[in-house]
Amino acid sequence: MRIGFDFDNTIVNYDFVFTQIANELKLEYLNCPKNSIKNYYEIELGEPNSWKKVQFKVYCELISKIAPSDNFIIFFINTKHIINIITGFL
Repeated sequence: MRIGFDFDNTIVNYDFVFTQIANELKLEYLNCPKNSIKNYYEIELGEPNSWKKVQFKVYCELISKIAPSDNFIIFFINTKHIINIITGFL
């Protein structure tokens, strides 16, 4: 059996990096700093291209600071199945 997993927010967790960026921008957020950052650039500033630059920074330049998801690590260590990683970024 083959099982596919989405890379973003299933295999890795971006919360730390998006929290760091939101704090640098002094944005208030409840649960999802990513949405707060996106809304700040797209809605408050009307600069959707700036949001895309933040995404590039997170997904490319800061990838080394991204943490693997705990549950995926446990599954990966214990599974006997072939795992396929799926991402729309490639």
